[in-house]
Amino acid sequence: MTCEHAKTIAPGAFIEVTVCLAGPDQPGPGYLQGRLSCDGLRREGKCPKGINMRRILVTGAAGPAGINVINSLRAAGGCYIVAADISRHRLVLVDADRRVVVPRTGSPGYLDALRKVIVDHHIEFVWPQPDGDVVWAAEHEDELGAATLLPPAEVIRLCQDKYRLLALADEARHIMRIATPDDIDDASRRIGRPFWMRATHGAGGRGSTLVESVDTATAWLAYWQSRKSDMQFMAEDFLPGRNIAWESIWHDGELVCSQARERLEYIYDHAAPSGITGSSSVSRLIDDGKVDREGVRIVKLLMRSPHGIFSIDFKEDFTRRPRVTEVNAGRLFTMSMLLTAAGVNFADIHVRLAYGEAIPDVKQFCACGAGAYWVRHMDAPARLVDAGAFPPEPQTEAKCC
Repeated sequence: MTCEHAKTIAPGAFIEVTVCLAGPDQPGPGYLQGRLSCDGLRREGKCPKGINMRRILVTGAAGPAGINVINSLRAAGGCYIVAADISRHRLVLVDADRRVVVPRTGSPGYLDALRKVIVDHHIEFVWPQPDGDVVWAAEHEDELGAATLLPPAEVIRLCQDKYRLLALADEARHIMRIATPDDIDDASRRIGRPFWMRATHGAGGRGSTLVESVDTATAWLAYWQSRKSDMQFMAEDFLPGRNIAWESIWHDGELVCSQARERLEYIYDHAAPSGITGSSSVSRLIDDGKVDREGVRIVKLLMRSPHGIFSIDFKEDFTRRPRVTEVNAGRLFTMSMLLTAAGVNFADIHVRLAYGEAIPDVKQFCACGAGAYWVRHMDAPARLVDAGAFPPEPQTEAKCC
């Protein structure tokens, strides 16, 4: 095995870092067009090692979502993975065959950088991870020179605008755009307090806070505006119930598999004003027919013949009815290794569908079962455990009456 190391170059330039090659160097551009056309070369002994595997480019690969997807594909095997990210430092965490640093998504040179990676490494399938990468890839799908399995760009844009999404998917919800202190007063009258205030775009609970007083909301809006933030805000009903994630894979209009889980605790929740960071530290797999039915309804509302991945956030209202709060179209949630560890590798199924390959028998609903817990935190390996793995709750002394 030979290793090459990155050289120091100008910031923002396209570079390759710490590359480990199993076998001879990869061929130059134009040597091969895809995995399936390698058969003749393989018979002649001229096909480089690894070229007979699925050749996949994962963008945004050094974030939690990318690392989870790549680890799941590694668990399944059969993939030659190229990881692309803007961070040359975090890329060392990624278990990929090649790691490349690319410009920021959508910046000048980004398309050319990706196309160079695709040509140089004979990429057949591109799987973007962050929201910005997902919508960009859908908009430039015809220019990439490799396949994707994404919903249409207009569907992704709709899903990434939380105001438009809720207006379409849940007409009974009370929602308002917030841009001025007068809007906050209107929201207090029309929605009532407490209400939830958050950014219309972005992940990780971006710009969210519980509003129990007009002063809180006014100060929150003024803070972001004083920082010249481009965030647009919305107000919506406060939903006090369970926080539920529902992930699903669709193909040719049919649901292939899905799984729901309840988020119980969050990583560094004390550091967020809302108490929600968008990254859970403890989750529990659940089986809930109401969540399943609502998930299917929303996806079919978004697309007449759904295909690809739809990951939906729900929050229960006062009657325990699941209400949609967000839809991530085209990508799994950040914890896809949970599904793999629980027995159903959603990432592998998605790739197999993209390649037209057979997939394992899997249930449409509650594919991984219910009851198991996924526990993770910074610098600690994630673990899948059952409820019996936890120490007992502390005993409280009974108070004398």
